[in-house]
Amino acid sequence: FDGLLKGLSNAFDRGLCKYLSHLDLSENKAGSNGAVRVAHVVSQCMHLVHLDLSSNFLGSAGMLTLATAIRNCGELEYLNLKSNEIGDKGVSSLASTLQHSKLRYINLHRNKIGDAGVNYLIEFLPRCQNLAHLDMSGNAIGSEGANWMANVVRELPNLKSVELHENWISDEGIGAISSVLHGCHALQNLSLSRNNVGVEGAWRLAAALSFSKTLSKLLLGGNRIEDEGVQWLAQALPECANIQIFDLSDNSIGSRGAASLSAVLCDCRSLRELSLDFNFIGDKGATSFAHFLSKDHKLHTLNLCRNDIEKEGKRRLATALSHCSTTLTTVLVNYRANGPQPLEELSELQEDDFPSETEVAAGLRSPGTACRAGMFGSSLAVFQRDRKPRDGDVSTQTTM
Repeated sequence: FDGLLKGLSNAFDRGLCKYLSHLDLSENKAGSNGAVRVAHVVSQCMHLVHLDLSSNFLGSAGMLTLATAIRNCGELEYLNLKSNEIGDKGVSSLASTLQHSKLRYINLHRNKIGDAGVNYLIEFLPRCQNLAHLDMSGNAIGSEGANWMANVVRELPNLKSVELHENWISDEGIGAISSVLHGCHALQNLSLSRNNVGVEGAWRLAAALSFSKTLSKLLLGGNRIEDEGVQWLAQALPECANIQIFDLSDNSIGSRGAASLSAVLCDCRSLRELSLDFNFIGDKGATSFAHFLSKDHKLHTLNLCRNDIEKEGKRRLATALSHCSTTLTTVLVNYRANGPQPLEELSELQEDDFPSETEVAAGLRSPGTACRAGMFGSSLAVFQRDRKPRDGDVSTQTTM
C-alpha cells in the first residue's frame, strides 16, 4: 500500500494525474500512520469527484490529518468513509470540510459515532444542499442524536436515502425521525432496522406514513414491533402511496400481526416486496396470507422464512399459489429440518391439482417437476440480502 501511494505521489509530481476524478483506496488498513500519505495524495486531486477510503481504520487522528486534504477537493460528490472508527472527534474534523460542499453521497457506516458526533455534523451538513444519500448506520446514535438528525434532514431538499439501521434510536428517537416524512418531499429510502423500536415507535411512525408521498422503501427489521405495533402500521400502510419494499423481519410478530397485514395488502397497490422472515406467524398466520394470495394484488415477493409454518400452513399457501393469477413470482417459506429433505419423505404434501408451472422445493412441488437443489441457495441469497441462507430454509417459487 505504501508503494502504491508513493507511486501515485510521483505521478502527481510529474503531472500525470492532474485531472484524476475517481480514487478508490478502500480496504487497505492504512491506519492513522498511513493517513499522512493518503492525505498527501488526496490534497493533489483538485478535480476529484469520487473518493472511497472505506475500511482503512483511520481513527480520529487519521481523520484530522485528512480533513484539510478533503477540504481542497472542491468538486467532490462521493465520499465513502465506512468502517474507519473515526468517532466523534473524527466527525468534528470532517464537519469542517463540509462548509462549501457539492457532496451527493456520504457514507459513515460503522464509525463509532454517537450523539456528540451528530451534533458536530448538524452545523455544517445543511450546506450540502445536493446531498442525496446519507448513511449513518452501525453507529451509537441515540434518541438525542436522532432528534438532531431529523432537524438536519428537513433542510436537505434533495435527500433521497437515509440509512440509520443498527443504532440506539429507540421509540423516542423514531418519533423525531418520523416527523421528517411530513416535509422531506424527496425521501425514498428510510432504513431503521435494529434500533430497539417497539410498539410506541411503530405508532409514531404509522402516524407519519400517510404524509409521505415519495417513500418507496421502509426497513424496520430486527426491532420489537410485535403484533400491536404491526396493527398500527397496517392501518397506515395503504395511505403510503408509493411504498414498494417493506421489511418487518425479526420483530416477534405472531398470527394477529399477520392477519392485520394480510387484511390490507390488497389496498397497497404499489407494494412489491414484503419481508416477514424470522417471526412467529405459524400456520394460522400462513392461512391469513393464503386468503390474501387468492385475491387481486400487486405483490411480487412474500418472505415468510423461519416462521414456524408447518405442513398445514404450507399446504394452504401452496393451494393458494396454484390459483394465483396475479403478479406474484416468489413466496419464501420455512421448513424446520436439518437441511433439504428427500422428496419421497415429504410426498404427503403433494397436491394433484398443482399447475405444471408451479415449482416448490423440498416438499411442495408439482407432479413431474424436479426439485432443483440450487434453489436452496439462490432464492434466499436474493431475498434475504443481509442474511446467509440457513439450513432448513426452502422456497416456494412460481413463474407467471
